[in-house]
Amino acid sequence: MVGSAAEYGDAPGSRPAREDGPARPVNAYGSVKLAQTLAALSYRHQGVDVAVARVFNICGPDCPERLIPGAFVTRLVAAERGGRPVVEAGDLSGSRDFVDARDVAAALAGLCEPRVPSGVYNVCTGRATTIRYVLRALRALSSTRIKVVSRGRGAGIKVSVGDNGKLRRTTGWKPSFGLEQSLRDALSAARLRQ
Repeated sequence: MVGSAAEYGDAPGSRPAREDGPARPVNAYGSVKLAQTLAALSYRHQGVDVAVARVFNICGPDCPERLIPGAFVTRLVAAERGGRPVVEAGDLSGSRDFVDARDVAAALAGLCEPRVPSGVYNVCTGRATTIRYVLRALRALSSTRIKVVSRGRGAGIKVSVGDNGKLRRTTGWKPSFGLEQSLRDALSAARLRQ
């Protein structure tokens, strides 16, 4: 089952969230995902193996616009095509653990192996990056000058970063794509689509 980093809420003391740590969602999405996780794990008592992948912030090619990197990429490519050269953003000071969609797919495939014990597994890089940095890196990849207008509204979570040690030990998974490569590939894919 695919869960979410939103189940953890803010990383306590800005330390990476571990699967055995507290889940303290701060919004309805995180609460619903936590309820889904608990319901899925309850099937272990009936002998059903359940692996829950708590996926952190996805980026990379074809990242949906509803996710932070996807929204920035879409607006940047639109500006490159002659659209409005303005990117509106919320609070840019928050930090997230961005993991490439291709790495997420590899992690999910690994968790489907029969030898994987039931439980929760963080799918993340273990590194927190500010949203401001993501936007700055994307702007550097484009020759189009854009203006950033920050509305300053936050999502309620200041820091979301995870510890992927359990996933690494259990499946041998590790991230293959760095953030810069993910952003470069996301921008290239979006340019080809438009």
